[in-house]
Amino acid sequence: MSVDKSSLEWAFFKPLTPWLGETHFVRNVNKNMIESENDAYPGFAEKLRMLSLALLNEKSNFKDLRKALSVLSVVGKVEDIPLIQSLHELNKNDLSVDVNTCLFEIRHINR
Repeated sequence: MSVDKSSLEWAFFKPLTPWLGETHFVRNVNKNMIESENDAYPGFAEKLRMLSLALLNEKSNFKDLRKALSVLSVVGKVEDIPLIQSLHELNKNDLSVDVNTCLFEIRHINR
């Protein structure tokens, strides 16, 4: 999948806060916004998930990778884990923290 920068998902994605960090506050804000959009536009969450996975595949810029991980911490699925884990290869400490947080959320919180 390629990134469609004219899509509703992209317009939603760009202003998101990319930080997962040490608190669930931002994740919960993102979760509430994603759920609200999905209620208004059924299937939105899955399209946002696919956009985030496309950005991970492209190894996009650092800020977009972090935003994608924030999104995937809410809408990610177990089958996304190998792609998310592959970001450890980039050897960026801040990104590694977000990768681990995202993986935790997918494995333990979202299920």
